[in-house]
Order: sequence, then C-alpha cells, then structure tokens
Amino acid sequence: MKNNPRTYQVSLIEAAYRLLLDESKPIVLASGCGAGKTFMSIYIIERYLKEHHGKVLVLTHGRRELRGQYHDDLVEQAPNFKFAEITPRVDLMTKYRNNDVIVTIPQTINKIQQLPHFDFLVVDEAHHYYQAKFVSRITEQIKPKHQLLLTGSPSPFIYANKLSEQFNIVFFTMGQLLRAKAISDVVVELATTTYPVNGFDYEGDELPRSFEVSEKETHATLDRLLFSVVNKLKSLSRTNPVAYRYASLFLDWVPALGSLKKTMIACRSIKESIAVEKYFKQKGIKYVRSVSQKRGDADLDIDPRVLKEFKTNDIPLLIVVGRGILGFNMPELVNVIDMTGSRNLNRCTQLMSRVSRNHPEGVGKLYFKVVSEQMRDYFCHFIAAMGSMMHELWYKNFDGFNGMDLPFPFKVRSSEERDDFQYTGYRRHKPKKLPVWSSDLPLIAQFEELTPTNSDLSTIRWSTFGQIVSQRFELQDYVEQAEQYVKEHGMLHSPDIMERRGFGNLVKTIKLFPETFAQLPKAKSQWEKKDWKSVQLSEG
Repeated sequence: MKNNPRTYQVSLIEAAYRLLLDESKPIVLASGCGAGKTFMSIYIIERYLKEHHGKVLVLTHGRRELRGQYHDDLVEQAPNFKFAEITPRVDLMTKYRNNDVIVTIPQTINKIQQLPHFDFLVVDEAHHYYQAKFVSRITEQIKPKHQLLLTGSPSPFIYANKLSEQFNIVFFTMGQLLRAKAISDVVVELATTTYPVNGFDYEGDELPRSFEVSEKETHATLDRLLFSVVNKLKSLSRTNPVAYRYASLFLDWVPALGSLKKTMIACRSIKESIAVEKYFKQKGIKYVRSVSQKRGDADLDIDPRVLKEFKTNDIPLLIVVGRGILGFNMPELVNVIDMTGSRNLNRCTQLMSRVSRNHPEGVGKLYFKVVSEQMRDYFCHFIAAMGSMMHELWYKNFDGFNGMDLPFPFKVRSSEERDDFQYTGYRRHKPKKLPVWSSDLPLIAQFEELTPTNSDLSTIRWSTFGQIVSQRFELQDYVEQAEQYVKEHGMLHSPDIMERRGFGNLVKTIKLFPETFAQLPKAKSQWEKKDWKSVQLSEG
C-alpha cells in the first residue's frame, strides 16, 4: 500500500485481524471520524488476501457518493490486489471473476437472485443498515466466513451483545484520537431560536415529521444565529485585536461566512432546507443542497456532484437533510450548524464529528447546536452528555437506550460562592446542578480523563444523566407546585397567566417534561392540548 498505518492504527489492525481469524463472530471496528477506518479496512483486506486468498465484498452505505469514496481510497492506496466498483450497469459475474474485491452498495445487488460466494464481507457505516432485512438477505446468500463492520456509533452492537454475544467490538474513542493527534477538538456553542419547541413536541429523541415551522420563523432563526456566530468569532479572537475588531464589524452573513470558511447546515426537513436555501439565496451567498430520504430500509440516492462541487469550488455553504452528511469526508469543513432539533446522542455526536477532521491549515473547528429558548437549559446538560460520548466510559457502554442511566458529571458551586436560593412560588429550591460543559473550551478536552474514579476537582460530582436532568429541574418540587396551584385555582391556566402570577419556572418545566406531569394521579387528561385552559386536574 502507498501509506503505512499510524501507531494507533497498527494496534487496532492487529486487534481486529486477530479476532477476525480466531472467532466466527463479526468484528466491529468502532471509532469516530478521522480514525481512518476505511484505510484500516483496506490494510486488513490486503493482509487477508495475502495469507488466505478468496473473494471480498465491500458494502458501503446506500449512496453512490460513499461507494465512489471507498473506491477512490482504494485507487489512492494502490493495494496489492485487484478491485472493481459495481454499478447497476455493470455485469457482476464478469467483475467477480476478474477481481479479488468488489465494492458496491446493497441496493445494487440486493435483487440478484443468486449471488456468488464471498469469503470476507466488509460493511461500512454498519450501524445504519447491517441489521436491515435487505443486507441480511445478502449475507445469507454469500455466507462469508469472516465479517468486518465499520462504524462510528457502536450502540446497536453493544445492545445486541447484551441480548446475546453476537459481536466482537474493537473500540477507539474520539478522546483517544485527539491524544493521537488524528483529529481536531471542536468548540461547541448553543444558539437559540424562537421555534415553539418544548417537550410536548418530541417523539422520543426526534421531532416528528408533522412538526413544522414557517419560513418566517426559519429566517428569524438564521438572523439570530448570525449574532451567535459573530459573538463566538469575537470570543475566539480575544487575543488577536485585529481579528476581534474585524469580527465586530460583521453585520451580515457574507463577511461572517467569509471568516467561517466551509460551513455545513444540517436541517430537520426538506421544507426547512428550502427555507434556509431561500434565505441565503436572498443574501447572495453561494450554496449547494444535499438531500437524502428514506424508502423502506434503504436511502434514496443523492447526486454526488453536489458534494464534489462544495468540496472543489468556491462555495462556502452546504445545506443537508437526512443522511446527506453520512460518511462525509472533508478535512476543509470548518463549521457545522445543527438545526435538526435532535436530542439523539448518536446522531448529534456523528454530526459534530463531521467537523473534527484535521484541517490542512490547522484551522479551528466549530459546532453550533440550534435549540429553542425553552430547552436551552436541558441542552446545556445534553452537550455534556455528548462530551461524555467522546470517552470510554460512555462510548463502550452506551447501547442507544441507557443514556439516562450512565454515570454523568455535574458541577456544584465552590465553598467560596454563596448559594443562590430562588423563591419560585411556594417553597425555596436547592441550588442548581450546573453543567460541566463550557462553551469557551473545546469539547473533547473538557472531558479528558473525567471519570468517577479520576475527578479530583472539588466542584465536580457524579450521578446519572437521568437523575441530573430530573434534579436540575427539580421535578418533584414542581409537581408539588402544580398540585398546590390546582388546589388553589381549580385548574392550570394558560402559560401567560401563570407567568404573570410568578410561575414562569413551572411553565418551562411542564413544557420540558410533560410526561411527568401527565402522569400525576390527579390528572383528568394527558395534557396533550397546547391551550392549557382546557387542561384541568381534580382535587381528588
């Protein structure tokens, strides 16, 4: 091969290859963006073919861009084996006979009635579709003796191992990659929007498709986002007076994007992306848009020319929807603006990691998470959970469902500071549990070596994410407040009325955690209506 593996890659390759030969279970190579998973898989394939011969099938995610990306990496590395890329217009059997390795997407070969045998299967972005029916069908047909699964989000395989030991997993965290200088750290910033989003609106970790915001609201959000961007640029340039003054002059997106360099905006829906597109078109800013939609188990393809145009031309902005960013490899990408509203840890850490690759010129990286004003406090702790995912304690144990139960750090006030007790209606509350995360520092480094057994800072305490969120918003106290309010007033009035009566914190908490208040024994309804005048609780 053209390049030799780095020191940490040698260790990962040896561990994966040893398990590959010693065990019949599929091997999962789990590490974040920038680890070089594709390079390591090519190295393993070359070694395997040298020692064992046979045929190898590489399945990339269901997009031409990723299939072509893997093939391009093969061309660049020039390994000592023959390989070919399979498209719907190419005869599979001809390529199979004349090559050692076949690279394709599952949709290309899924409907072939009789697939040839492959000894070794490599699956890229495996967390998204390895367990899908159409991939299982391929695996059952080709009956590979060995399987290597590449992923940045190992949680589906961790969960599967809890049911039965199905996979051997080799981990390498983002924190380890940072120590190896394989990636850059990322500064994270929360930017607020007036989108009317609260706990009522979520279905699990995502906003439902039915949730919509107007074009006017999207444009207002982008206007507010500009101020967050300018403030962050000023904050980062405090030691450079010239840069600071320059950032202070930004009154529009044109100079801001000129300073930000290559920027990706991730949208929640196609409708929102169209509104974003219209906004920047009116500003005279060059952009391209990449959309990926679902159809059954598969993703509809996108035009790879879109991403190529963004990479190679003088275009500062890429607008993406869905999985349009999956496997996106571009070290020159400097910023990600996340407008998805997601509170899914896997999705958000994957999105943030797209900007963690080392820039050729050493430029710093930024990730902006756009959240509603009502949920800002929640997302301050959520960002801390993202930081926890960068290190072993969470990365090796998070199974996609147990995030609320994993050890989680929080900060308390130092003994020199006076506790700030706040009267909110009926009783005094305990001091708040403060987020560990700080927007002034790169995220990964903040959580370096921060574990329950190695956190000697006097202001750091440990609990679980679920308990911290619950205690942070003091739910039991607010439940008692709600019961007391209903006892005195006969019902919960509209948010405006309650806020005027001094119950603003109670209103925010109910919107964040409606499921908690909906389960009150005295509740007559499930609190689904947004007009709270119609929601009443009996006095029992």
